[in-house]
Amino acid sequence: MADLATTAPPFTLLEVQKAQLQQAVDTYRVQITLLTQILTAFVIANVSVIGYAVSAHVAGVVAVGAIFPLGSMFVIRRVSRLAIPLFYTAINIEKELGGSGLDGLVTTLLCFTHSVEYVESLRKLASLAPAEDRFRKLKEFPTPHLFGVTVRRHLTFPAIALAQLVAAGILHVCFCWPIFGK
Repeated sequence: MADLATTAPPFTLLEVQKAQLQQAVDTYRVQITLLTQILTAFVIANVSVIGYAVSAHVAGVVAVGAIFPLGSMFVIRRVSRLAIPLFYTAINIEKELGGSGLDGLVTTLLCFTHSVEYVESLRKLASLAPAEDRFRKLKEFPTPHLFGVTVRRHLTFPAIALAQLVAAGILHVCFCWPIFGK
């Protein structure tokens, strides 16, 4: 049997770039799919906890449910952070392959959801040498906003959690629901 390392034709740089670009887009799509599934599970869990609290008349359980909106916020921020290397790779490959003048998918997505300046600053990172400097700067890079989320929308999850805590207090004080147990 022939050794694949010596018989397989070498990949061209263009083939490697196309494969990396496809992998970056596919990985981002998987991240968004998993994010959607996790957020759906958190919403279902929160609704279930609130439903149980209402049926059992236990105010503390409503307060415990505040963990789900906060967990959602954490997951969104973490997935957004993990998308930075994918965006960096894809944008720079699109720039190199963009001789036709067409805008790339990831470049267009980030310009639409974030800003042109964000894309330009990612492109500038590619010109840094040595690679350690690029990767250090990439770690410090600001987290992109998924789906064009603004600061006001970032307050949604803490507001939901706070509302659940306040609701638990109101149920306990005004309706004499126990915090936990009967």
